[in-house]
Amino acid sequence: MSTTPITACELFKGAYRSKRRDVEVRKVREILTLLEMFDFSIDSCEKYGKLVNDLERAGTPIGDLDAIIASLALTHNEPVVTADKEHFERVSGLIVEPW
Repeated sequence: MSTTPITACELFKGAYRSKRRDVEVRKVREILTLLEMFDFSIDSCEKYGKLVNDLERAGTPIGDLDAIIASLALTHNEPVVTADKEHFERVSGLIVEPW
C-alpha cells in the first residue's frame, strides 16, 4: 500500500486537531511507516500542470491538493481510495475506489 505526501499532511492535520493529539499523532506516524510514500518527480509535476489546466478549461476543477494527489497516483499507476469518489472521477484515466 502507498500514499502521497499530501495525504500524509492531511492525516497529521486531523491528528493535531484531535482532543487526543498525542495519541492520534502517534497513530498517524505508525500507519505512515507501513506505507510507501510517493516521491514528487518531474513527471508528476508535469502531469499536475496539465491536469489542473484541463480541469479548469472543462469547468470541473478539483482543487490543488487533490490535483496533486491525482497526479501522483497517475504517475505511479495507482488508484486513489477516497470518500470523495465523485470528485476524483473528474480525472481522466484515474482509477478511483470508494473508501
